[in-house]
Amino acid sequence: MVQPRDLTCAPNAEITMSQPRDLTCAPNSEITMSQQPLDLTRASDAEIIMRCHSCRQPLLSDPSCSTKVIQISPDIVVKFGRFVKRGEFLNQKVAFQRLNPSIVRVPVPHRFIQHESIGYLVMDFAEGEVPSVEEALAIAPQLGRILSHLHEIHGETPGSLGGDTVQGVIWPDDDLIFEDRERLEEWLNIRLRRPGHRISFKDQQLVMCHLDFVPRNMVVYNGTVTLLDWSSAGYFPCIFDYIAYSFSPFDAGFFKYLRPHLQRLTDQEDKTSKDVLRALENCQIYFL
Repeated sequence: MVQPRDLTCAPNAEITMSQPRDLTCAPNSEITMSQQPLDLTRASDAEIIMRCHSCRQPLLSDPSCSTKVIQISPDIVVKFGRFVKRGEFLNQKVAFQRLNPSIVRVPVPHRFIQHESIGYLVMDFAEGEVPSVEEALAIAPQLGRILSHLHEIHGETPGSLGGDTVQGVIWPDDDLIFEDRERLEEWLNIRLRRPGHRISFKDQQLVMCHLDFVPRNMVVYNGTVTLLDWSSAGYFPCIFDYIAYSFSPFDAGFFKYLRPHLQRLTDQEDKTSKDVLRALENCQIYFL
């Protein structure tokens, strides 16, 4: 069985992160710690961290990524690295609580640990396979229904689901918090630089957006999809989930074939999405 992988690292992400290693394990040991049950109610942070860095633990993520996913017991995995933040834990907690598991599953997030510069997100293991792009497109109608379900979940304040700072490739920095939609509009309009155009979300609801809805963040098992990597998720107008693909050229082809299965944008939403994209792109070009 192919195990779920975390492939969310940036193409040029540093892969030489210094990590403590457990060098006490026997090279020929037949029993790994991942086969031993773990009582999270009793396990200390130190024990979890030790298991993450044991040479006997199965690595589920791409070895080239600085962010690692390790299976530390039969039903528990830990995602850890310098780019793993508490905000992702909070986002995943909200998604688990608010989404319908009969439509899409979210791994239960159990604990977040910050140890020096490394963040550790402890969550349930998601059984299944990470689909290829072709396999994901074969279930495109189902994926369209999943994203539509996310967009049925409303929020009151724009920003990350858990109320922490926004994260993700569309944002120029990681310390942004928007107090209300007017502040979000103001922030975008300052960066729009397009005479005669002004961004307004007054007719658009704030809904749950994943902002990284791609096959590598999915696990499929018996026809059920588990959605991973909630680091970028937030409450925004639904157009943000369409815009996000513009910042990941590798995923543009997937979105092209998924889009017919998504809810059609209104003319006003389409116009606003172009202006929002322009403002966000200006941040990348002019470091605004």
